Amino acid sequence: MTIAWSEDDNLYLVSFPEVPGIVTHGTTTEEATRRGEELIVIWLTSLLDAGGPVPEPSVTARGVAD
Repeated sequence: MTIAWSEDDNLYLVSFPEVPGIVTHGTTTEEATRRGEELIVIWLTSLLDAGGPVPEPSVTARGVAD
């Protein structure tokens, strides 16, 4: 999940680089994070309900250097 401030929208925009078209926003980073988490759960649930495969992420917490 990527969160970036948008001066044009005066909001924090949330996107998922590996899932184009899945975006949301929030007025605070906390709200943006919560909405992003909710959105990705909805997307994954819909994908599973439709019988689609869940793609493996290219980056995981294990793959990020300290």
